[in-house]
Amino acid sequence: TVILGPSGSGKSTLLRAINHLERVDEGFIRIDGDYVGYRRKGNRLYELKEKAILRQRINVGYVFQNFNLFPHLTVLENIIEAPVVHKIHSRERAKAVAYELLDTVGLRHKADAYPRHLSGGQQ
Repeated sequence: TVILGPSGSGKSTLLRAINHLERVDEGFIRIDGDYVGYRRKGNRLYELKEKAILRQRINVGYVFQNFNLFPHLTVLENIIEAPVVHKIHSRERAKAVAYELLDTVGLRHKADAYPRHLSGGQQ
C-alpha cells in the first residue's frame, strides 16, 4: 500500500496515527479489521497498553522523514537497538544481521562511527 498526496495533505500525520504515535481527534483506525491502539470488548473499545501497541507496530513499516538516529550510539548500535530491545534477535544475532545490512549498502566500515560523522546519504 502506498499513501500519495501533495505536501501538507496529512500523509505523515496519517502514518503517525497508524503507528499510534499521534492520537486521532475523532474516530478510529483499523487495519485488516483490527483497531490500531485499541481492543474491542463487547461494545466498548479500550486503549492498549504500550507493550501491546509495540506489538502492533511490528506489522507496520514506517520510514521517518528525518533520520532519527540516536546520536550517542554508533551506527552498529543504532541498527541493533530495536531487534534487541524487542527481543526479535539476541544481541549477537542482531550484530550479524546488522553487518550483513551494512555490507549490502557498502557501509560496514562505518559500523563504529557515530551519526554526526556520517553524511546525510549515509544516515
